[in-house]
Amino acid sequence: MTYMTMLGHGEGFRAELKGSWGEETEFGRPVQLKIDVELRKDPEGFRLAICASLLIKECEKYGLKAIETGGQCIDSAIEYLAENGLCCQTLEKIEPIWKKWHLNDCHAGTERQDACLDEYRKAHPGERPEYEKAREILQENGILEDDQYLVDGKPYEYGTKWLFREIPQEVLKRLCRLLDSVGTNICILPTKEKEKFLHDNGI
Repeated sequence: MTYMTMLGHGEGFRAELKGSWGEETEFGRPVQLKIDVELRKDPEGFRLAICASLLIKECEKYGLKAIETGGQCIDSAIEYLAENGLCCQTLEKIEPIWKKWHLNDCHAGTERQDACLDEYRKAHPGERPEYEKAREILQENGILEDDQYLVDGKPYEYGTKWLFREIPQEVLKRLCRLLDSVGTNICILPTKEKEKFLHDNGI
């Protein structure tokens, strides 16, 4: 089921993807997955935010439920479902978009700096360097200040500003096609209103 509303004044929309309760199986209690997708446009460009929650039904009689995992939980949600013999194609399809473009307006580093930190993580499995450690790593690699990314005419220093990265049009189109595929036919937003927003913004 998809529930979608405009954010107001035509600047974006929000979709709530809500699955029905699964049947109880040999793997355990019924589970329900919810995914929230918010796409907002401002003068700088499109901003994307995605989060989810995986609910476990505790008591059929009283409808009690508990959150197994929530927020930025895509890895743990996929892992939990897999461990219980379950899967969610929507979650798996949205995974690459979620991981690369969630909060695309809140990057502490440039693409070069982030690539350097990604290489460090690959070489040190399980480590997630925090701010000071990240700066140390970048300093050692000579890109604490990225001379290929200028801010106010100066090389950008990691962590001194939130950087915006524009989401490619093809990614936006792929995301919208995915949302459409899971049930915009029951969307409470008039279809023509959503289509106008997408058309006006070339999505």
